[in-house]
Amino acid sequence: MLKMTTAAADALTATRTDVGAPDTYGVRFTATAAQDGQGSRIGFEFVPSPQPNDDETEASGLKAY
Repeated sequence: MLKMTTAAADALTATRTDVGAPDTYGVRFTATAAQDGQGSRIGFEFVPSPQPNDDETEASGLKAY
């Protein structure tokens, strides 16, 4: 399960505002294999709701999946 600090949630909330995503959107984190096969790449996007198999958490009012 993902744990998010208050500082991280605050930074992501500011980013959500900067990109124009609605305040009701949460953040979904994803991991994909790196192109060189060495490790993973972590990404995120702001989405309106979780997917059926998403784990959910919340910090400082920001939902994360």
